Amino acid sequence: MYEDESDWRIPDWFWTDHKRYSLFDPDQRQIPSRDSILSLRELIETNPDEKSVQHFLERNLNLFYSFMRTGHGNWVFPRLQLGKDFIPDFLYCAGNSGGPSWRFLELESSVHTPFLKSGQFSQPLRTAVDQIRDWRRYVDDNGDTLRKPRSQGGQGLFGLRSGAFAKIVIGRRKDSYPERYQALRREIRENESIEIVSHDTFVDDVTTRWEDYYVHTRGQQSIEQP
Repeated sequence: MYEDESDWRIPDWFWTDHKRYSLFDPDQRQIPSRDSILSLRELIETNPDEKSVQHFLERNLNLFYSFMRTGHGNWVFPRLQLGKDFIPDFLYCAGNSGGPSWRFLELESSVHTPFLKSGQFSQPLRTAVDQIRDWRRYVDDNGDTLRKPRSQGGQGLFGLRSGAFAKIVIGRRKDSYPERYQALRREIRENESIEIVSHDTFVDDVTTRWEDYYVHTRGQQSIEQP
């Protein structure tokens, strides 16, 4: 991906520019807490809108650590503005040995149905997909400025590329993903690197990663234990 170590290594200025977004910040707990995961589960059971989930995750940024176990740094950017027009719900970055790995996260309401009976994307899902495409076009057109340090007039988003993986969280699992629609989900994941999951699946992913590491490796109490 990068020609030499100086191309992919997270530069010192990145740590300074984005200290407030780092999960290694002293003001943030690196390890996702069991209580925060249980609270997220409880919230999803109330069928919340996207703003409620957004606000919860902003108050519990350590939950993103479940997706980004790495010794090279982890950053989460809630509602970071890209240029004048675009604001992803979350943009997060994990420093890896092969370079920084950026991801977009778009939240939609848990009561929205992703697919129509005709088998097509619902309007909320089409809007979410179009937003991601807009973000990517903007990154493609303005990448040099976005990746420059702030000291050089950029936004300091080192390593961000238009092809960054994206996840859309929408609907509930119980009625959102009939088997006949799975082909559409696979197609957009394979062709555009956009993953569509329910809020239930999102919580399960957070829980599984937490259990795999903090319970099995570090002996903490399982989510399922009373």
